[in-house]
Amino acid sequence: MKNIFTLPLLRILRFYFVCSLGLCLFLGCGDIEDKETEATEPFNSIVTPNLPVDSLQETEPILLRVKSIYKQLTSREMHIPLNWETEKDPVLRAAYTRFLLSRGNIDIPPNWHETTDPILHAEYERAQLIRQFGDIPQVHIRADFHLLSPLGVKTVTRETFIAYFEAQYFLFPNEVNRRALEDAKKPEPIGGLELDKLRKEDPEAWAKRYRAQLIAELGDTPQVKVVADFIRKLELGLPRTDAECHTFLQAYSQTRGLAAKQEFIFPLDEEYAFLEAQDQLKIKVNELTRLRLTQFRKAKAEGIPFHLMDRIDDNA
Repeated sequence: MKNIFTLPLLRILRFYFVCSLGLCLFLGCGDIEDKETEATEPFNSIVTPNLPVDSLQETEPILLRVKSIYKQLTSREMHIPLNWETEKDPVLRAAYTRFLLSRGNIDIPPNWHETTDPILHAEYERAQLIRQFGDIPQVHIRADFHLLSPLGVKTVTRETFIAYFEAQYFLFPNEVNRRALEDAKKPEPIGGLELDKLRKEDPEAWAKRYRAQLIAELGDTPQVKVVADFIRKLELGLPRTDAECHTFLQAYSQTRGLAAKQEFIFPLDEEYAFLEAQDQLKIKVNELTRLRLTQFRKAKAEGIPFHLMDRIDDNA
């Protein structure tokens, strides 16, 4: 049986209502400076409890569908409609974009890395890497991995996970990527109750795992690192400046803003960090938001995992 890594699932719940207003305040802000930050510790993988078998969605079939449609376009068995940009099917949009880029019918924008459409972003990146390194397997492994979430894939095999970091290190052979690959090859990390135990016994180690999770899910970007660093400070009880709170909210709107528009809930630790940053900056919020933050703080003070905090009596 294949070993399955489950990327965190986003459920449709109340956090969209609580945080959508706050996100809007920062969606208009400029990008955080796009530069690499040197990691001082190795990455560690993190997983959430596996989904029931009947809800698993494998990686390979949907990527093969994109590749198949791309080949049909190349052989002229299929044709791209004039209104291809409005296509709702993500598989078709990915194949159309890849084909048009490969034929030079559309150009890679100079600021392609700022593209908010995740499918376009993944295919722009693929085309850019092909220009830089040639049409080699490692380019497609990296680009395909970044295409998974926009295509609706919620789980990846351990082999896919490791292959991504192998490709990353092949293309960009630096110390950070070397350590990331080493950690990806380590035995499957703990999850569930064991992860809750790690959080109590070693918050620093837990924060490293959470950082790795965000990078695996959202990409190794400056914004993701800002979010991870802020959550670490919050977990360790370290002081946060107002400037750090503002930068975190800005980064968070850039990494999760698209999901907010799609009415998804965010992971609880990110929700808590978002509410704490808002509170420190004295951003005006509604009563539901204040109660939600109180609930988080009560759970944290009592050592109750956030995923169990709904059992707390808010009026206690």
